[in-house]
Amino acid sequence: AYIVKYGGFQSKLSQNLLICSGFGRVLLFCVSMNSGHIGGFLFPIMTIGLIAGTVFHNSYPYVPYGLCVGTFMVSIPSGIAPMPYTLTLLSTIIFFFGTYQTIPVFVSVITAYTIICGSGLMKMISLKQREKEEKKKLLLEQQEADANLSLSHSDAGNSDLTQRLIEKKEADEYAFSKYMGMAAKK
Repeated sequence: AYIVKYGGFQSKLSQNLLICSGFGRVLLFCVSMNSGHIGGFLFPIMTIGLIAGTVFHNSYPYVPYGLCVGTFMVSIPSGIAPMPYTLTLLSTIIFFFGTYQTIPVFVSVITAYTIICGSGLMKMISLKQREKEEKKKLLLEQQEADANLSLSHSDAGNSDLTQRLIEKKEADEYAFSKYMGMAAKK
């Protein structure tokens, strides 16, 4: 009864602990996503939103706790994931919101989605990432071509090795084009 009446355990945690755990969660999420760990991004970002909603409620206690947590929980991931209606329904169903409580959640989700995805910010970030990958690929191809050229000029006996490298590269390119063709058909 105490947990429900007095806002749960969020009033027991200090503001600094919540903020530090939120930033720690963001840092660990970034490390795990960039180091190749398997998993999605939606639920870790939702927990970051839960922490942010609790921090907001502790800062402004006159705003209802459920509304803070329900709003922040889905507005933060909606800036990254282009599914505003699904996230609104998720928060509405989890927290049993009615019509009047759903409106602030929907407005926050649409605002976050419009600012990040609708403004073209995500597309710009992905284009920059793609350009970096293409530059790396061109650099590797140039280094491989230089290595092949130096192998062919250094020793005529290594022409077999050079021929194998060229055949391997052609086979890799053929397999990649077939894979991309299969992926485009699906």
